[in-house]
Amino acid sequence: MNILNLQFVGPYRVGYLPKLKGIYIVTNGLKWLDVGSSEDLSQRVKTSHERYAKWLLAGAFLPLKVYCFFGSGPFLLFNEKRLREYLQPLCGER
Repeated sequence: MNILNLQFVGPYRVGYLPKLKGIYIVTNGLKWLDVGSSEDLSQRVKTSHERYAKWLLAGAFLPLKVYCFFGSGPFLLFNEKRLREYLQPLCGER
């Protein structure tokens, strides 16, 4: 999936992401639920995530899907902010 010229791979299930750095997008297939970044996606995007319950509620309890852009460096935070502004996810910072 290509968003803002960034190539995302997936979908992954919450809790089953690779141990890589990058940006994640959580969706239920109908709505954008969250955008974030992490040094280790496998440890960040889990059912223990502080917004997991919000993802479920905002996503009407439909199955969650996670798409990832793998990479590192200062551009990650810049692109995370761009994606958040573009997608307007229902959960997290705005």
